[in-house]
Amino acid sequence: MSVPPIKPMFMSDRHVEMMNTILATDYSSKTECGRLDRSYWMCYELMQGEHTVLWSVEFSPRHGVRFSLEPPVGAEPDVLFRGDYRAVVEATRLGKEGKDSPLPITTHGDPGVMAIIGPAFAAARRAATIPSEFPTD
Repeated sequence: MSVPPIKPMFMSDRHVEMMNTILATDYSSKTECGRLDRSYWMCYELMQGEHTVLWSVEFSPRHGVRFSLEPPVGAEPDVLFRGDYRAVVEATRLGKEGKDSPLPITTHGDPGVMAIIGPAFAAARRAATIPSEFPTD
């Protein structure tokens, strides 16, 4: 009897490592990033009480798509989504189902960046969507 693989917690260190391993060799997302004129950063800043969690995604013409739980290296985010941790996790879950979230999330920076990075983001999602557990608290 085989044991099913353990699902990592959504956007945990392990989840990010697994996604980045896949994306390092993903032709489609690398091709889309190769069309960009420069690197772009999309970040999520999640507040939970006095604690803040950051999810960063770099779209680089040189490296492709890379996720991180650290701030962008040497750059400010081009677009930043900020909100309560639960609201952003729920919005992300709904987005994966193709639904919009009614929960309050604010956008900072240039939301037009999403149109620029959209094809690379979509390719990365197709390639590196890993079954994961969403946090419950």
